[in-house]
Amino acid sequence: MNELVRNVNKDLSNGASSSLESYKFEDGSEVYVGVEEKQKDSSLNQSNQIISFKAINSGSYRTKDYQAYVGYKGPGFDFKHRVSGTFQYNKTKKVVRNVTFDPQLSGTFYSKSEKTYVEKHNAGTHLVNSTGHFTALKVFAQYTTKIKVACIYNGTFNVTEARVVK
Repeated sequence: MNELVRNVNKDLSNGASSSLESYKFEDGSEVYVGVEEKQKDSSLNQSNQIISFKAINSGSYRTKDYQAYVGYKGPGFDFKHRVSGTFQYNKTKKVVRNVTFDPQLSGTFYSKSEKTYVEKHNAGTHLVNSTGHFTALKVFAQYTTKIKVACIYNGTFNVTEARVVK
């Protein structure tokens, strides 16, 4: 999984707006890690017109959407753990604030639970930590997923950890 995370982060740092990496096992099952980003500029109104010069100066905050996910594809038992949200950042002040998160667990044949929280690493970096638990309803199989996303003051984010553990 570490190699998948590195490849996804490399794509992000090279300017990609989304990336998906996967690994297929000999039994045909597969694990995957993906990210998507969309930029919002708080200095623009809905018609993308500049509101005022003051709003777009170097001291203004911008908003960034983030999304990261991990999943498993197996014979009839697929599941996915996604965490998405927004954060505000200021490159000049080197500050991140107002980090939000929305965890989503999906998988038809699983009972699901999650725990997600934001950890302020320092003023310029906040970590979104999300852990998911999947228990297969018909067969005794339990999986734990983990996603950590770093939201950074320069308006970027990256996945610091992604796991699927049986």
